[in-house]
Amino acid sequence: SLRWVKSVGRFTLNSSVSYRKNFDRYDWTRGTAMNRHNTDNVGAKLWADCDWAAGVTTVGGDYAFNHIYSTNLGDKLSVPEGHYTHAKARHTGNLWLRHAKRWRHFDAAASAGVSLTPYGTSALWSLSAGYAPAAGLRLEAGAWQSMRLPTFTDLYYTSPAQINNLDLTPEKAVTYLFDAGYIKNGWRLSLQTYYRAGRDIIDWVYETEESRKYHAMNIGKLDNMGYSVDATLNMTELIPGSFVTRIKAGYARIHQRHTTEQPVYRSLYALEYLRHKATFQLDHRIWSRLSASWAVRWQERMNHYEPYTKVDCKLQWTAPTYSLYVKADNITNHRYYDLGGVRQPGLWIMAGGSVKIGL
Repeated sequence: SLRWVKSVGRFTLNSSVSYRKNFDRYDWTRGTAMNRHNTDNVGAKLWADCDWAAGVTTVGGDYAFNHIYSTNLGDKLSVPEGHYTHAKARHTGNLWLRHAKRWRHFDAAASAGVSLTPYGTSALWSLSAGYAPAAGLRLEAGAWQSMRLPTFTDLYYTSPAQINNLDLTPEKAVTYLFDAGYIKNGWRLSLQTYYRAGRDIIDWVYETEESRKYHAMNIGKLDNMGYSVDATLNMTELIPGSFVTRIKAGYARIHQRHTTEQPVYRSLYALEYLRHKATFQLDHRIWSRLSASWAVRWQERMNHYEPYTKVDCKLQWTAPTYSLYVKADNITNHRYYDLGGVRQPGLWIMAGGSVKIGL
């Protein structure tokens, strides 16, 4: 990737280009037919900022080219390209205009743009504002529209457990957010609430209980409403030399409303949301440079999952030029399942370290 920046008076011209080449191989199970992929991703971006009395105005655009050779994804080639029997390419672009203004205790920004894709032209926009009424306190609110295109995997991938869908359309969403944060005297508090109205959401689903394959589908309307509360207390700022150095606690909850004309029995992604998640962390000194960190997490994921509790512990020796650690993940050896129905490890012990080298 390369980036070029040029400032002339109140104007700043920015440009960037990037290229990524990737080879990968995926096996459904060992010994079965291999999925090979060879991808090229090219990106270019050009934008200009104008800093004037009314704020900062930005106008710009970007372009992306994505190409894949594959043994499974894309349109079938009349003549194979080495290992690859399929290929597909896609061009996308965006144009946007943004303006932001900052005052002593208040800031605001707004943007409008258009997205150009193989599925047509779509308008995108965003609004945001922030207010700092007192030292350490900040309030933020915003709303924005987003869009996600079907991936080549969504459109073309087939396997013993999945069926593709060439008729998928982009999913769209409007998100509203309110965030409050407070930092003072060792305390760090935050409250975040949001509402996301999604339409034509893309997911892989079982249509019936008897289904044995996931189908790629636009599953209809999906509204997510949630909030999270987090608190951190740095004890060393309040009591220097304290045995307990930091305490963290948090809780998050999501409520989901799904409306669809097609039956959905089980979801692989969108409907497997965390309805409840509670966390607690305690850090303390042990001796000299040795310290410990204890973490407890309880969560309940929807869509046929049982709630579970996980306990982790990390011992660390910290010196000016190096650090060493040993971490025990899931020290109760509890067997549980998480996103995608994948069984997670039991007790898992890791060790590592780092060294600082001054030049």
